[in-house]
Amino acid sequence: MKTKLTPVLVALCFLSTCVIAEQATTPQSAPADQSASKLLGLVPEASKLDLILKQMLTSNPSLKSSISKAHSAWLELAGEKAAFYTPSLNAAVENGEAPHSIPATGFSSINDGSATAYHVGVESPIAGGVYGGLGVRQIFTNEDNAEDSSTAGGYIRIPLMQDSGFAIHKSKINALNAAHLKTIAEKKLKLLDSYASTFDAFARYSFAIIDAEEIKNAVTRAEKLVEESSHRAALKDIAQYQVYPAEYEVAIRKEELHEAEQNIQLQQRILLEAIGITNQLDLVNIPAAEVSSFFSNWAEEISKISPVTLKGIRLSASLPELLIAEANIAAATHAHESVVQQERSKLDLKVGAGWDDDNSLENEFGYNVSLVFSTPLGSDGSKYKLRKAKQDIQTQTLDANATAIACELRIQRAELAFSSACNRLALATKALEQAQKVLASENERFSIGDGTSRNVLDAQQDLTMAVRRKHSIALEVILSANELCRASGVSPYIYDTFSSDSPLNNIIIKDPPEE
Repeated sequence: MKTKLTPVLVALCFLSTCVIAEQATTPQSAPADQSASKLLGLVPEASKLDLILKQMLTSNPSLKSSISKAHSAWLELAGEKAAFYTPSLNAAVENGEAPHSIPATGFSSINDGSATAYHVGVESPIAGGVYGGLGVRQIFTNEDNAEDSSTAGGYIRIPLMQDSGFAIHKSKINALNAAHLKTIAEKKLKLLDSYASTFDAFARYSFAIIDAEEIKNAVTRAEKLVEESSHRAALKDIAQYQVYPAEYEVAIRKEELHEAEQNIQLQQRILLEAIGITNQLDLVNIPAAEVSSFFSNWAEEISKISPVTLKGIRLSASLPELLIAEANIAAATHAHESVVQQERSKLDLKVGAGWDDDNSLENEFGYNVSLVFSTPLGSDGSKYKLRKAKQDIQTQTLDANATAIACELRIQRAELAFSSACNRLALATKALEQAQKVLASENERFSIGDGTSRNVLDAQQDLTMAVRRKHSIALEVILSANELCRASGVSPYIYDTFSSDSPLNNIIIKDPPEE
């Protein structure tokens, strides 16, 4: 038995130089949207809210989940790209007394005796819609008077109808890319919603604190009136009945204070939920004195924002809701393309060439050319699949139109609410100033015996209502500005979320982990 290994080694060396693989490209990060941080600055730097928002970025599990989903979609896309061009290795061992075909080419040699054959081949998409393969075979004969033989060959296959130009693979890649873009938009949407909900919860929590403080002030004023009127009643300076309204005011305000303090605890928990943590009240606790000075100034500064600035932000932002709708249309379109390809008839051109060192053959080299055609008998199934794919595109387009209308009207509502709240804040400030003057005059009248405790109490109630009204409108200014940012697709946060030192970078995996 004689063995000829030279052609086998040559073919294996040739195979090693023909492995083609496409590297998956890491998606480039989108440029940071800094419009809100540069133009608005709704969140004062180095404030409690600034610290809370930074904590939210690293603590909120829903935000982390959306980032993880986006990265998972990218990994699927990158994996599909890499897998398509990864060659596949085929190997086989056979024993018998039958003709043996050259691997993957159809070029054949005849061996009349008993033999054992070892096959090794590599197949892969190459480029431009061409598939190719290379293979070698070594035959070991089981008869002493026969020689062993080696064969090598290669082929290319070119789809001319179905899957022409790797169309099936491209439609799948495009669909995965659309899914990836959708998860990126969903990540941005979740980030905006997380900012907005945390901002909203902090504003309501701050309002709850200052509202409780104002009720305490009302209690203090009423208690002082009770003390003064009781003293004067004891001196017979005024009638005893003038004490009763003030005592009633103290009682009703204390009940109201209890409710306000309960609301503070409730708003604390809502803020913790927005941040994504539990049982960390120290993080959100704010001294009442600090909130009282911070809250009014915060609203005043926000009310000075120019409508032109807000208009510019609106025009510069890409709404994530619309990006998601566009991704859904793209996915439906690529799904339709895939159905079109898969339902087409198959027509493949195959060309193979091989070499065999069998001395019984007149020519050691040979080739094979073939056209292979196949088509389903009947088109009812294909017709309904295509109609369904087209219908999906129409559905997603209509949904996108509805989303665009809803987004536009949401912006308009937010603009109207913000403008109205700013105008009302100025009026409420004037009303508060007048209420302070009225109370001062009523206190003076009561002290000289010209007024009654009822007059003073009414003035106190008016002042309390004016203060609480101003705070309520200030809250509306803050919340409407937050809603306008959210509706416009930008964050109210002055901190650049995508800067190199952003805490958000700690939870974004930029490259796939190594196995």
